[in-house]
Amino acid sequence: MVRYYFDIHDGIDLRDEAGTELSDIEAARAHAISCAARYVSDLDGDGRGGFIVVTIRDADSTLLTLRLVCHIETSGSSAVETIHALRRQTQ
Repeated sequence: MVRYYFDIHDGIDLRDEAGTELSDIEAARAHAISCAARYVSDLDGDGRGGFIVVTIRDADSTLLTLRLVCHIETSGSSAVETIHALRRQTQ
């Protein structure tokens, strides 16, 4: 088993200090996808969407970065305006 750390950024940085023991990088990848899926399911319904970045690292280095942008488009909204707003959030 290998200890992987899952740092999360969704406008706030959350560094994983404890880590999770998993069998391999594929299991870590699946765990990161699960984290991102939970984030999407918890969106507050304000119609804007959001983003999450999950960085997987081991004791020595970054191994994988998952970036998920969720754009919720309502009738009359501009996709371009929403994309610009999301970019401003990540800067």
